[in-house]
Amino acid sequence: MSSGVSLYYPYIHILHEGWLKRSLLYWDQVRRIVPEGVRPQDFGDCYRAAEEELLVATPPTPYLSETANRFRAKIPALVEEVRRRGESFGVDDPESAADDPVRRIHLDKIEGDLRRFLIEQQIAQVQGNWIVAHPDIADWYMTCLATVMSEKIGSPVVTDLQKNNVIGEYLTYANPASGEISPERGTPMLRLRIPFPDVEAVARAPFEEILDFRNKYADERRNLRTAVEDLMKDVHKISDENQLSDYLNDKQAALDKAIKDHRGAADRFYTKSIPTVLQISAPTGVMALAHSLGAPHLTVGVLGAGCVALLALGWWAKFKDDEAAVKAKPYQYLLSLEQRFGSNA
Repeated sequence: MSSGVSLYYPYIHILHEGWLKRSLLYWDQVRRIVPEGVRPQDFGDCYRAAEEELLVATPPTPYLSETANRFRAKIPALVEEVRRRGESFGVDDPESAADDPVRRIHLDKIEGDLRRFLIEQQIAQVQGNWIVAHPDIADWYMTCLATVMSEKIGSPVVTDLQKNNVIGEYLTYANPASGEISPERGTPMLRLRIPFPDVEAVARAPFEEILDFRNKYADERRNLRTAVEDLMKDVHKISDENQLSDYLNDKQAALDKAIKDHRGAADRFYTKSIPTVLQISAPTGVMALAHSLGAPHLTVGVLGAGCVALLALGWWAKFKDDEAAVKAKPYQYLLSLEQRFGSNA
């Protein structure tokens, strides 16, 4: 079971305070990656969360060496993909790029040798306190850093950006043995989608209500996490579709109750008929099922309380990777900003 603490990425500052407040209905704390000596400029409810030590700064320094090693292994495939799209790594206006969050990485988030390598290879440039580069470089590096920190700390990663969700799954779970483009080289993911309060509705709730919920319903929050983790922890070992169905059914009652109890406690935050989704992914061995149906998404089970389990065949099969096998890692929590429950985004 996780510690109840998640790790937010890719930025220092949370983009949407409603997303943070909604996350605090589920997590005990949210870590964020902040270099030593950097003081976040928080406002509003994000400032309140930091003051209450619910939003916690975590320096990346101890994890930079391992991140550099992993990221170097991804660079050839990343360069190939960007060039295949006809795009350039050049930064025509570094000053403007340094003002763009999607194109910059703080210097203290990258090991010195890797910084020099990226500059020498003309993949990135230095501008002030930032490494500036193609958006894919920043996205993939920060997701790689978050993945390493997640493994070491034991805090599942969360993000409010859908594109980082996909990249995060690749870096966490996908290690195809060959660079050949083949659907059999992907890793299917079991995606558990749980109805959750709309982020805009939670944004309008006073922060005192969030604190009140957390104080009164700590057990419901913890029980939901425990039920989800209990269901997802062994799916990577399952390679038969009937076994997967039986496994989901076996875990259904406990998850149903936890969802019902948590939703009942948080009912005042459910102001829309269609909630958004707390999406959680884990790798599974049910490859033949997804491949035989020829579809990237398949509903493999509809659990009680409106929870949907989807099997998704990863798109990352086209990327080359030096590692030889899929490794079971702590699954990735994906608190996405989807607007409709049950979408395949």
